[in-house]
Amino acid sequence: MSQHANPPEQPEAATAVDSSRDITPGETHHVRESETTTCSLEREDIEYLRSEWDEVDISNDGQTARVKVKNYVGIIGLPSGDSLSIKPKIDCNLLYLLAYSGHIDEDLVYDAEDAGFEPGDDLEQILAQLFLTELERVLQRGLQQEYQQHERTEKQLRGQLRIQQQLERQGVAPTAFECRYAELTHDTPLNRVILAATSCLCSWLQPSNLRSKLLQHRGRLRRQVSEQPISESVLDDLTLTRLDRHYRRIVALAELILKEQLIGGLDRPDQPLPSLVFNMPNVFESITVRAIRSTIDQETYRITENDLGDLAESRSGDETRSLEPDLVLRDRTTDDCVVAVGDAKWKTDDSPSRGDFYQLAVYQAQEETPGVFVYPDGTETETRAYDYTESAARRGPLLVRSLDVQETDSISERYDDYVGSIKSSAEEIVDDLLAEV
Repeated sequence: MSQHANPPEQPEAATAVDSSRDITPGETHHVRESETTTCSLEREDIEYLRSEWDEVDISNDGQTARVKVKNYVGIIGLPSGDSLSIKPKIDCNLLYLLAYSGHIDEDLVYDAEDAGFEPGDDLEQILAQLFLTELERVLQRGLQQEYQQHERTEKQLRGQLRIQQQLERQGVAPTAFECRYAELTHDTPLNRVILAATSCLCSWLQPSNLRSKLLQHRGRLRRQVSEQPISESVLDDLTLTRLDRHYRRIVALAELILKEQLIGGLDRPDQPLPSLVFNMPNVFESITVRAIRSTIDQETYRITENDLGDLAESRSGDETRSLEPDLVLRDRTTDDCVVAVGDAKWKTDDSPSRGDFYQLAVYQAQEETPGVFVYPDGTETETRAYDYTESAARRGPLLVRSLDVQETDSISERYDDYVGSIKSSAEEIVDDLLAEV
């Protein structure tokens, strides 16, 4: 479920999330993506951010730090117990965007209203509210149980007697029995994953009614489930039977919470502190491609990504530079030829930068097609079009359009309505682009 590439292999112990140790939550420092915010941070937190998080620009004067996070939203745990809670620079419905982009299970958002979700909540609150709803559902239905084999020394005979071990360990006058037996238990890998995710959420949240409920349920789980470090292999090996179907949604959330730390936390699998971040340019690109793909005439056109071939190759032949636009519009009726290219830009600029302009111009020149920049709405970007000068006129025009991802004032807006607005604006983009083909 991660949007990051798999990091180099690490020893098992280094790629496990250890939720057995309690982290007392400190202060949550709220920042907005791409904005500089003044925070009062401990020196150990400042040094930690400076050494471990390239995505965070930080300068400090004593304990007063100026923090700027580039392109990422979510939560970063700090050594002191404090945390950074990073909101998107665009006032969007983050939960819905993550679902529509494929970063979380879409089915989860349909229960968001029941969980008390509000669009203005921070990411950790959103996840905790959803998780609490699913956890209470699981506890109400009953925790999973399974038989586990044990080989133990018992005072009374239980199950099968291990003859060889009995003779070797107990001798001719035994005072105990070497037994092998199966025992029904709640201490299963599945329940350990749920407990680990619960503990992780408790470490993020400030004291609140939501955190109190999770702590209460965590105590209940701990009485029946052992708290152990969770490795990536444990998550990958989870399987649900027909009897465990009520776990489906909470497993998706637990994997998101835990797996992002193991293979996604900005490629730092050995990070001991709980953090969960999302690359917003990647999220917006996924949303743009999905929305445009859903609105085109599938019989006539199709959308591909990052596949315009190579721009240049070194004379030694050991290096190439490829052309990778976010979206390529192809005409099925003309041998799949390219008819337009585009790039999604998670920016608040009022016009394309010089570098962005050059980038898309190269894409357009490769196929001599129109092009489009797609920005999020709610920015200062205006709908406009550019025509290239006569020497480059074969490229076709370059359009600048916006995709409707900004949240409404209504906290009751449902996911389907939100996605409908995205698709409507994508349809307008497609109509404008096809008019130039």
